Amino acid sequence: VEHSAIKGSESGGFIGTVGSGGYGIYMDEVQCKDSYIGYNSTTRYAGGLIGNSTGKFVISNVLCDNLHIGAYECLGGAIGRTYRVTSTTITDAVISNIIMEELEVGTSYCYMGGVIGYGSCSVILENISVTGTKTDDGYSFQMISQEKKRRVDMGGIIGCHVEYQVTMRNCNVDTIMISGDASNTTSTSNPVHAC
Repeated sequence: VEHSAIKGSESGGFIGTVGSGGYGIYMDEVQCKDSYIGYNSTTRYAGGLIGNSTGKFVISNVLCDNLHIGAYECLGGAIGRTYRVTSTTITDAVISNIIMEELEVGTSYCYMGGVIGYGSCSVILENISVTGTKTDDGYSFQMISQEKKRRVDMGGIIGCHVEYQVTMRNCNVDTIMISGDASNTTSTSNPVHAC
């Protein structure tokens, strides 16, 4: 996917919503570049590949580059939200030069992550690079929150993750800007292995 504008309540470069049918989604050698995803007043979930998933998926050999992603609740460089599914696996991914902007609508929370905005399932991430550059004009990878009245959780890999295990191997975050008046850091007792 290149040079696209994708607008909807659940917006992704490839898939808006993955349902819970049990068969799963398998994607290999996928790219989403130079596109706008979300930016509709009703956009709740937005991601470079998938907006919202309640079904199992495995994704490998990924490039998400030069994307603008806008939503009011869950935003991710690859996945906006993955919720109560068997598992989420992403391997061999480069996520670079992403601008994520929180839309000022609605709920009490907002989650932004370089890979996944909000996760509530078993997650495996391997060989992931979240990266940008810094010039005189600023950072090419930014997570921006202007909202002062609600909680906003932001992270270089995952904005917020609850209830299940996260396994990360060979993942790095380099030269990104995370900013916002309401930014919070969420701690959890869930195990994180092999970071």
